[in-house]
Amino acid sequence: MSNILRKRHPLVTQIFERAKSPQNILLVPVDYAKSTHKVIFINGNGDELRQPFDVHNNAAGLEYLTGAIERTCKKRKIPVRNIIIGGEGTPCFARNFITGLCDRKHLLLSIHAKKAKEMRENEQASTDKLDLIGIGKCLMQGHGTPLSSHRFEPQRIREFDTKDKPRRTKGNRKERPSTNHNKIPITADSYGKLFADQDSLQILTRHRRRLVQERTACTNRMRTVADQLFPGFLDPGSPVCAFTKASLHFMSEPGFCAQQLIKSKPNALARRLKEYGTREPQSSAQELIRMGKDALPADPQLIPSLQQSLQAQVIHYQGINSAIAQLDQRTEEALVRSPASLLMSLSGIGSTLAAGIYAELGASLLLYPMKDLCSYSGIVPRVKQSGGPDKPARTGRVRKGCNRILKNYLVQAAAKMRDFGPEGLQEAYHQLASNGQHADFIIARRLLRIFKYMMLSQSIYLPARLRKWDAQMAEPLKEYLSEVREKIAAKWSRAQLAKEAMDEANPLGNWWKTRTEAFQSLLGIELDPVK
Repeated sequence: MSNILRKRHPLVTQIFERAKSPQNILLVPVDYAKSTHKVIFINGNGDELRQPFDVHNNAAGLEYLTGAIERTCKKRKIPVRNIIIGGEGTPCFARNFITGLCDRKHLLLSIHAKKAKEMRENEQASTDKLDLIGIGKCLMQGHGTPLSSHRFEPQRIREFDTKDKPRRTKGNRKERPSTNHNKIPITADSYGKLFADQDSLQILTRHRRRLVQERTACTNRMRTVADQLFPGFLDPGSPVCAFTKASLHFMSEPGFCAQQLIKSKPNALARRLKEYGTREPQSSAQELIRMGKDALPADPQLIPSLQQSLQAQVIHYQGINSAIAQLDQRTEEALVRSPASLLMSLSGIGSTLAAGIYAELGASLLLYPMKDLCSYSGIVPRVKQSGGPDKPARTGRVRKGCNRILKNYLVQAAAKMRDFGPEGLQEAYHQLASNGQHADFIIARRLLRIFKYMMLSQSIYLPARLRKWDAQMAEPLKEYLSEVREKIAAKWSRAQLAKEAMDEANPLGNWWKTRTEAFQSLLGIELDPVK
């Protein structure tokens, strides 16, 4: 029998069925705060077992809350396994407190703030009591995502089928028994460990994303100031490329402006440009002097302030670049030991996209079907249909409640397929674009499915023509794998991690070892390891 409450979490349903009576369930809504949380105890019927009370956001508060839960369960004769704790999201100031609750092995749910607001008795007002009521109603209805080890319970994990399109007969609409043997066996223990590094990678990738946004804002401010001191210096037609070592060197000088630059001798200016890697320094120096003579001078009274502001922005820009480089190095070191390293075997996917997509998806690949993952990623439009079967469905915009960070990564990956992707995906992208379809979203959905299969099967990307191993495919397979080997080495060479990536203890090296041995025994293919 199917349940129409699709949003109700199966673990919550299991607890309610096991308890037999809602009075045998303890719900603990928590309103997280910086210093003092607000907590209330209710049962499955919504009856208050204890009025709202304060819990400090420290070790003593955590012990007090767990002790209060144990005393209430003992008094009400509620089994410990029938406890459900929940709060709005995982705010950074309460993350240590939440981690402590996860260690108690209770079912801990993360409630979406928007859903908790909808469940409040008064949407116009917000108090601690009203917030707790909204969270409590969400717990009763089973909304939320598990935060503890319960998210890898075996009954939650979906077996991923490489050919999961419904198979139907012509005479009726009932589904035929599947004869597909391409299913990937998934166990809670193995994949719980596999995605253990998702949270740490998510911290790194999201922080890097914020720094990139801040760097963009910094470059915009630098352009604003530079256009007053030296109009055209950072334009695309300038002989000095914007934000290279040469341009940053000139802008960091105390007297940077057009009137000062034209006083430089061409030979001396050419030597400085050559020192900082500018091509054709002699002609570039003459072009800079010409641009300086043609430029309109800035207000003399504003020049000192503008120069000081530009110097500060250059220092800020260089600091952001240094921080991004450090995060990239740390991310790549973590990526080597992650299943996301397999994604880099796909042409056009580098460490930034692989780490970002994996950090936002991670364990969700096991727990949700593809249609839910596409909706969560924001790569499917809204569909509205009403007025009976004669009225056609209307396609609208993507819903706002998606993961916009993941959507950005997937759309960027789809755009990479247009220029650098495998031949099949490149042709599909151009064909969709020529037909007037949303090629970025369609290719992003295909990539999402490919990424899911690659991470769960622990396999690199293989084109469709090479997925059937026989003697005829031996030579094309060897040629393709040799090409992939060189691309993998090039992608990891910047971080000097190519040898570590191909270590047998890491996913990429493990695939290469096991599969190349199979290719050698079945097809007679001999492949050298990545050096």
